[in-house]
Amino acid sequence: MARPREFDEEQVVEEAMEVFWQRGYQATSVQDLVEATGLQRGSLYGAFGDKHGLFVAALDAYMELALRRFQQFVSEADDPVDGIRDFVRRAGIDCKDPALGDRGCLVANTCSELVADDPVARARVQSFISDMRQAMADALREDCSKIVEGNCAGHDREGDTRDGDSRPKHKGVARGPGARGDTGIGLVHGGAG
Repeated sequence: MARPREFDEEQVVEEAMEVFWQRGYQATSVQDLVEATGLQRGSLYGAFGDKHGLFVAALDAYMELALRRFQQFVSEADDPVDGIRDFVRRAGIDCKDPALGDRGCLVANTCSELVADDPVARARVQSFISDMRQAMADALREDCSKIVEGNCAGHDREGDTRDGDSRPKHKGVARGPGARGDTGIGLVHGGAG
């Protein structure tokens, strides 16, 4: 019978994430992870299989944190476009912050270091990009729906408004790539830290 784990797996993943984020996957040794987490090699291997397993857990945690952070920025903004802009701006600042070690973005670092040769990392990054695009599209779609509902609620028929103002309230809402069903949103990733 296996002994129960006597450590906080989430904390270990966060500590490993910091090491991988700062040093990169290739430059991080198992000994670096042992020192950062305070666990012995056997415990790390028992919990995560190997260095790569721990890296994947750390990458997943980073991406989950980035998505939660994005959703927080959007939900706290008066306008989702402002929330998206603030998220991207903050992520750019964080990625270049010398106080944080000028470590960049763990997803971008993973892309440059591993994605070409690591199908697991590639699949995780592709899934994250898809999730981030969907989160952005959902935020914008919800906002557009509110605008359209607000415009429709004020009209008895085309050209008439209940408030007497016949000017369109949100001219051009349906223009641009989103009007074709294509979100037009490329990869925009913010750091988690």
